[in-house]
Amino acid sequence: MKKAIFGATLLLASSTFAGTVDDYLSRHPQLKESATVDIYVKRMAFMMALMDAQQRYNRSDDDFIYQLLSSNGDKYARMGVRKFARDCRIERSIGQSGDLNKEECDLIIKTDKQK
Repeated sequence: MKKAIFGATLLLASSTFAGTVDDYLSRHPQLKESATVDIYVKRMAFMMALMDAQQRYNRSDDDFIYQLLSSNGDKYARMGVRKFARDCRIERSIGQSGDLNKEECDLIIKTDKQK
């Protein structure tokens, strides 16, 4: 069931976006103002592409992952921002802090709300 939902999410996202992680960051320059957020978004995009490669294509080699990132990196970046925003909201609701500080979480959450 999780794979079906994740696959449907990727299919929907792929019809909305088509570009690189840098394309996504260029459309959301506020994310590049924080070096930490910039790095975290790029790393999470890589992790999202890795999960996609493993689940949809049964592959995990770096060359294939970078190929996915070059054609759909903005989709993976958007998914990463969404995950970080959700994590920040959860951490705030239980009174804990995670990898990102308050200002970084505010930036991620604000970006996640934008279309």
